[in-house]
Amino acid sequence: MLVRLPKTIALPLLATILAMIAATPASAQRRVAITGDRLSGTVLPVAPLDGDIELAATRAWTWTVDDTKRLRLRGDVQVTIGGRHFEAPEATVWINRLPTAAGLVTQIAVYGDEIVNPLRPAGVGVAGRALLVTGSVRGATRLDVVKLEPRRPRPTGLIRRGEARLAEHRRRLLAAPPRLASEPAVDRPADTPIFEPVPGDDPAQTPPLPSRIELPDPREPWLREPGAVLRFSFGAVEVQPGAEENVITATDSVVIEYFSARAADDLSQLTLSADRAVIFTEPGSLEEMATWELDAARIRGIYLEGNVTASANDGEYLVRAPRVYYDLQSDRAIMLEAVLRTYERRGRLPIYARAVEMQQISANQWTATGATVTTSEFRTGHLALGAERLTMTQRPATSDDPDEDVETYIQAEDISFQVGGTPIFAWPSFAGRMRDVPIRRLQVGGNSNDGVSVETGWDLMSLLTRDRPRGIDAMLKLDGYSKRGPAVGLDLTYDVGDAWGAFDLYGLYDEGIDRTSSGRDVDPDPTLRGVALWEHRMELSRHWDLQTQASYISDRTFITAWREEDFRERRAYETSALLLYQKDDTAFTLLGKYDLDDFISNGWLLASQPYTVDKLPEATYRVYGESFFGTPLSYSAETRVGAMRMQLQDGTPRELGARPAAFGLADADDDIEAALLARGLSHKQVNRFDSRHELTWPLTLGGVRATPFAVGRFTAYDDDFAEFAGETDDSRVFGAIGVRLATQFQHVDNAVESQLFDLHRLRHLVEPNATIWYGYNSIADDALPIYDLDVEGISSGAAMRLGVRNTWQTQRGGPGRWRSVDVLKLDTDLVVNSGDADPRSPSPRFFDYRPEYSQMGDHVSVQGVWAVSDTLSLAGESIVDLDESAVARGAIGAELRHSPRLLTYVEYRYLDASDNELLELGWNYVLTPTYRFQVRPQWDFRRDEFRSFDVRVIRGFPDFELTIQVRRDEIQDETTLGASIDLLEF
Repeated sequence: MLVRLPKTIALPLLATILAMIAATPASAQRRVAITGDRLSGTVLPVAPLDGDIELAATRAWTWTVDDTKRLRLRGDVQVTIGGRHFEAPEATVWINRLPTAAGLVTQIAVYGDEIVNPLRPAGVGVAGRALLVTGSVRGATRLDVVKLEPRRPRPTGLIRRGEARLAEHRRRLLAAPPRLASEPAVDRPADTPIFEPVPGDDPAQTPPLPSRIELPDPREPWLREPGAVLRFSFGAVEVQPGAEENVITATDSVVIEYFSARAADDLSQLTLSADRAVIFTEPGSLEEMATWELDAARIRGIYLEGNVTASANDGEYLVRAPRVYYDLQSDRAIMLEAVLRTYERRGRLPIYARAVEMQQISANQWTATGATVTTSEFRTGHLALGAERLTMTQRPATSDDPDEDVETYIQAEDISFQVGGTPIFAWPSFAGRMRDVPIRRLQVGGNSNDGVSVETGWDLMSLLTRDRPRGIDAMLKLDGYSKRGPAVGLDLTYDVGDAWGAFDLYGLYDEGIDRTSSGRDVDPDPTLRGVALWEHRMELSRHWDLQTQASYISDRTFITAWREEDFRERRAYETSALLLYQKDDTAFTLLGKYDLDDFISNGWLLASQPYTVDKLPEATYRVYGESFFGTPLSYSAETRVGAMRMQLQDGTPRELGARPAAFGLADADDDIEAALLARGLSHKQVNRFDSRHELTWPLTLGGVRATPFAVGRFTAYDDDFAEFAGETDDSRVFGAIGVRLATQFQHVDNAVESQLFDLHRLRHLVEPNATIWYGYNSIADDALPIYDLDVEGISSGAAMRLGVRNTWQTQRGGPGRWRSVDVLKLDTDLVVNSGDADPRSPSPRFFDYRPEYSQMGDHVSVQGVWAVSDTLSLAGESIVDLDESAVARGAIGAELRHSPRLLTYVEYRYLDASDNELLELGWNYVLTPTYRFQVRPQWDFRRDEFRSFDVRVIRGFPDFELTIQVRRDEIQDETTLGASIDLLEF
């Protein structure tokens, strides 16, 4: 049956479409700054060689900038460009490809601080310092490295110097293009000429080098490409030749295939299918229609209607629409009521764009009006970005994620962020990747202390800028609590040039009561509360680093009340600057530290020593493992000199919301600082010199490895500590000698076979080891106030550790799949020491690498792991204090994976010093691919009640996870109910 479109429908529709296409602005060139991070827009004046590029190194980092592949190579770097070879300790590389009439040409630029060439004496190759080598080849590019990291590395001095040289090189090429070189070109650092003034002459004027370059519009012809052809398949067809154009009308399951002349194109094959199609061609004979194939250059346009689909590159791009028009003369496609599906992250993440009207303006770019973008295949997505006007581009990935090769970049105006089709946030414009949607975090909940809470996080760069600054990420926090007040914060990270760091700013208008981690209520003094944290690191050169941090906290209980996890686990809050030099086996540091707060906000620090120590400043020089004359004898040393001052914790336990026993006080209203002063601690500044030296000599005595060692240490102060311990000496001499012994035995029993314990053969490794040590201290171990645990906190006396490590190994997996498994590991240590060794801790520990750091005390330590099967594991540890005949601490646990959906674990922990005895259970159950359940009760044996109970229901969506949580904490007497949306990304 032959179907023809009436002219009353087809002509007005086509006229409207052509008018819309004519209104589209013409493409233009881009004018961009000349930088050294890419080769874009530059044709290196080096003739392509008939050869390959070969790169080899010990370690490599790779990332992409625009059309340029970047590499940083380190360790035995070898570069070959078309047979021309040179080497370097490390180098940075730029590679991109240019299409030419003779095919693709690969351009390369290599910069090294020191380039050598083994053929240099023969007069071949290049060598020198600070060289930039450029070249091009027609062959392949190969990379051979031991370790490859597909991410952008930390910006180093080498990268910075290389980018500066390449930028200067590109500017000089534009200012005065040189003659075409037949070999890889070498750009050497320019010598600065000596200026000799001549009376009466004007100073020579150097013409300015260009700072910007014109790049062609990336939207190259993608439909009307020379050599491209279209092939047709249909049930019925009518051809109407004409003097001005030919019209071909096809019906009944129409399929049109577009084939590019170059298979490497972004759009190598396009398949169109529809119920009906009208094809408009140049006038003339249509003899080639006999083979149902046409040259794309002859086709003016293709109109399709009725269940139209357009698929490109094996489904990488798929468009569905009721009506579509392809204009091959202007390289545009108009799609009405269209749905576009594409992918990013190596084809794992689908992206859907729905629009009232959509235009495809290049192989990988679309514009749309009345659009929504989501990862949900449903018409109303769970999470979507709506826009009145939108441009979506598929481009090479610019992130450091090795799983990404392309990314979807969005430019939108009049946007709305939608959940389930309901707008919850509006903004004038948005520019960024699909993952850079403005909202990142949404949590709604509440508890008895804070009331109802709403916590949100917003991508600040997406809200404020159209072009995201490279290396900068910022999240704006907007929170509110019904019983406390509103809060605003900023999390900002940066990685720019040779510097990287982070800001953490958070402020709260608080009219409530703090509930501390000890379960005590404290009425904070300030109403405006918050925290300001800054961390910064800068690589000054190859061996010099500068590390700085700053910390300001408004009051004593802010961290324990609002950031409980940081209170328990974070490293110490401090304001400091550290200058670090490190090369080979030597290091030098200069540390300045001064705490802006007169209180401590770390629970572990409050429990150990309720004060901080300022360094004003302290310099340290270290040498590790330096050998003497090629012998096994090695030497290590640490020498430090500096000024110190203690900042004692002020306030009372009641004001801190802590137990008085934690500070050795009887009453919650006792002043902590006064108690510390009464113990002999002081605020005064103390100058200290400390130098530690160690010699080791590894030996092999038969089957025993023995390492004798000797330590000498001298510490001096500008004042004595008679007020602290009654000692009058202002110096200390410490010496130690010892030996470490180790050996190994093994036994293999091939007859072992057990289905119950999943054993097939058994290998038993026995590794006896021991450390015998004696340390001498010229003053008592506890005669010095502790400024640094590794200086004043060292121990003396005699100690001996006897240990055995047992490892049982078997094979699991079955025939053809056997693999070696450690079935059981058991480490046991017995530590005994002389009576003059002073125990400092209720939980003794022995540190083998430096025994003077040990917490002395006779004890037995046991650690074990038993992999009963692939689904059941048992683990435990215990320290038994022999002096007290009691267990100081211990833990035992088990993990059982019943099935891929159900995981159960149980853990028992005991700590004698804090009188804790806890049992924790956990179940993680995957009910369906959509729903997960997590239950974690914790039982307190000392209180004989549940200490906490945590239940979570997690609902997975294509774009995010919804978590509903109920938690009860008996210590804080607090019940929390909340819901949060996590992983807010497309």
